[in-house]
Amino acid sequence: MKRLAALLAFIASPALADGGGGSLYRPDMELPKQLENIGIDDNHGAIVPRDLPFLDQNGNPVKLGDYLGQKPTVVVLAYYECPMLCSIVLNRLTETARGVGLSLGAEYRIVTVSIDPRDTPKTAAAKRETYIKDYGKPLIGEHAWDFLTHVPGDKTSIKLLADTLGFHFRWDPETNQFAHAAGIFVVTPEGKLSRVFYGIDYKARDLRLGLVEASEGKLGSAWDKVLLFCYHYEPRGYTVAVLKIMRYFGGLTVLVLAVWLLRLWRRERARQRTEHAPA
Repeated sequence: MKRLAALLAFIASPALADGGGGSLYRPDMELPKQLENIGIDDNHGAIVPRDLPFLDQNGNPVKLGDYLGQKPTVVVLAYYECPMLCSIVLNRLTETARGVGLSLGAEYRIVTVSIDPRDTPKTAAAKRETYIKDYGKPLIGEHAWDFLTHVPGDKTSIKLLADTLGFHFRWDPETNQFAHAAGIFVVTPEGKLSRVFYGIDYKARDLRLGLVEASEGKLGSAWDKVLLFCYHYEPRGYTVAVLKIMRYFGGLTVLVLAVWLLRLWRRERARQRTEHAPA
């Protein structure tokens, strides 16, 4: 158990992600055998296949496209008997969703897809009940937050979805668990991978702006659109687009300063004329 905990803690570590959103490993990092070829790539722009078949938590057949088309979707790859890391990811996402300020189901969706062929609608329903209760807010409409499992006999859908998103995992017979990294994916209504949030720390403001961006600005307030204009998103946070802001506010500052100086100059000229006017 100690070995498993150490392995999962290492998988969840920010050391797995580099700042550029590409490879998750540093060249000088010596990885355990269990973590070879495990991680999350930056497949920004990839199109997820809409016709992939799954079963929802009620055992009903669904396709991935049922969760696309109208609003952005947060996709989580996990498995429902995961002893640690998947629960950490889902716990953190639930907490973030409570504070994101958008209506789950009405303005965006979450879909959790099991990577474990052994999971069933029964285990999916139990997992969903836990997190819907923890979320504590009403879900709006159909497919607001579903937990999916594979269709019996289908051995390709899970792998194809994971490969498209850049999510690399592997069954580890030594620990009797899946080795995988931590992260969530934001997909546009058209099915394009918009953003990847690495690790287990998803700030509400970051996720909100990620969803606003994925919706092409249709979500959120005017202030959200200003933030999207002023900030450039990176997988590990938002960095100020300095040149854009400086050009905008710099030019405005110069204009205001020029008007102020002109008014002072006119006021001083008027005072001097008054002082030197003949009695």
